[in-house]
Amino acid sequence: MHRFIVCENDGQLVEYLTASLLAKYPDCAVIPYKESGKLLDDMHSLPQEAILLIGCTIAYAEKVKLIQEIANLRPSIIIVFMDASMKLSSNTYDAQQRYSIYKPELIDDLGEAMEKAITLLDDNKSKLCVPLKDRVVILESEDIVCLERNRRKTQITSEHQVCSVSWNLEQLLSKLPSNFIICHRSYVVNLGKVKVYRRTEFIMNNGITIPIGRSYVASVRQQVQSYFNQH
Repeated sequence: MHRFIVCENDGQLVEYLTASLLAKYPDCAVIPYKESGKLLDDMHSLPQEAILLIGCTIAYAEKVKLIQEIANLRPSIIIVFMDASMKLSSNTYDAQQRYSIYKPELIDDLGEAMEKAITLLDDNKSKLCVPLKDRVVILESEDIVCLERNRRKTQITSEHQVCSVSWNLEQLLSKLPSNFIICHRSYVVNLGKVKVYRRTEFIMNNGITIPIGRSYVASVRQQVQSYFNQH
């Protein structure tokens, strides 16, 4: 599930961004802020991996300071500036995982900027470190087939091994790329490992059948279509 944090003091723009993001990513979470100060106060309680859109009207020097503070508190967050001037709007990523959109061109550039930000966020999730009782196992995210939550344990099935962790599905999803989707209250699948997709189930490339819960049918269909349109 994608997580977006929007820091913008223009209420209408917040509504537009929220509607646009939910339309493109139906299962995403959008967390709004009107003040950068409040955002910094809450930073420790916000998701470790997220895309942060900042458009608050603050001075250039304050924006630079804000970037540095956020980078120190949440180094894995991707920062996207929505700026009314061209000073920050180079339209390229840099080593600090920053990106800028020229506000007057927001409608045209938002989709591309979000896809680039998601790609960068996913690149940071190429490996999953799994703490076991006597060791830590490092799994390649692309090798993981599915996750199953049973009682208080989650079973991670990869192409090479199976292991169990105490993390729930939401916690694991936050550590995995966007091609992992929840399709049932007890299951997550890697769309890259799907062999057959039906309305009520997935058949994975290792032969495992994963059910699709009734309440997930519509969101799963949208996410499957979006994934395969891009691949």
